[in-house]
Formats: sequence, structure tokens, C-alpha cells
Amino acid sequence: TVEERARAIIRRRQDSGKIRDRRKTASIFDKPIEPDKPITQGRAAWHPLSQRAQAFWFLLPALVFFGLFYLYPTIKGFQISLTHYSPLGQSVDVGWDNYSRAFDDSLFVQTVANATFFTLFSLVLGLLPPILLAVILNEISFGKGLFKVLYLLPFVIPAIPAANLWKWIFDEGFGVLNSILLLVDPSAAPVGWLSDQRWALISIVIMFVWKNTGWFMLIY
Repeated sequence: TVEERARAIIRRRQDSGKIRDRRKTASIFDKPIEPDKPITQGRAAWHPLSQRAQAFWFLLPALVFFGLFYLYPTIKGFQISLTHYSPLGQSVDVGWDNYSRAFDDSLFVQTVANATFFTLFSLVLGLLPPILLAVILNEISFGKGLFKVLYLLPFVIPAIPAANLWKWIFDEGFGVLNSILLLVDPSAAPVGWLSDQRWALISIVIMFVWKNTGWFMLIY
């Protein structure tokens, strides 16, 4: 490449101790004006407006927000977890007692298992739909903008209205999903989508995938 050839030329000049390959000449007289000066090893000074510093300044706002709203709360939360925290009084250091109590609690273990299942299941269900929708929308030529807005609409809806919407859909008594199941099989018993432990977590995962599919599709 041009950069490699330039570096090779500079390296040869440094090895020879001369700035140029030939002596400087004075126009038509073709006589040396001055001898070539040897290259001295210099030290590059850091300047806040240099090209090397541009990446740092571009990253600085993101680093500040990351430190204020993610790194500091994480460290502070870990420090609080080692105390018997009192927001109005004096906190008492208890060491690792909170963690030992947590791991001895069966409810905490079940919570970690549910969170792990939710993460894995949402990744599996939420991987292919946005990719397929992105490929389809990339291929069609009519109504692409409208479909993008429609698919992105669930992501724009705030979490509380979206949760209430799916609460009505999953309702055991008058929910839309159970009504459809009764139309297909009138003898079927209503399913407790949010009250039955077999279906509650899956129902929440379905709502999560529905809400975020449009955003992932837009990224793809």
C-alpha cells in the first residue's frame, strides 16, 4: 500500500541518517547548497486538537454518561449490598451476610432460575422474526415506510399501556386469546395465561418479543 511504501522510505532514510536521498542542489548551477542533516529521534507531543485526540473527544460524552449512570450505580449498589442499608439512618456493615441469606432462600434461587429462563427463551424467540421481517421489508418496494412504522409501533408504546393491553389479551375470563381458543374448541377450558405457573413466564416472554421485534428489525 501507499502507507507501507512511505513507511519503508522513511525507514531507509532513518537508517542512512539522511533526510533526502540526494543532496540539495541550487537550480541550474547544480551545486550543493548545504549538506543533508541527520534525523534526530524526536518525541511526538500530545495536543488536545490533534488527530490522535479526536477519538478521545468523540468518546468522552459516552464515557461520562456510562460512568455516571452505569458504572457508579453498579459500584454503589455493590457497596450497599454489603450493609444493612438504612436510607434515613446509619447503615451497618454486615459483610457477606446478605448474600449468604439470599442463596439460602429458595425464593431467590427460583427468581434467578426464572430470570435465566426468561433471557434464554426471549433470545430464542426474538432472534429470527426481526431478521425475517428486515429481509422482507428490504425486498418489497411498495409501502415499505408504512410497514416500518407499523412494526415499530409496539416499541414506541410505553411499557405500562403495553402491559395493560396484553393483560386484557391474556385474561382468563374475557381475554381475546381464550375467546379465540373457545371458538376453535368450545369444550376447551380457559387457560390462565398469567395465573398458571406453566404459562405465566412464557406469556411475559411473548409480550417482550412482540414489543421489541420492531426495534431489532429496524436495526437489521
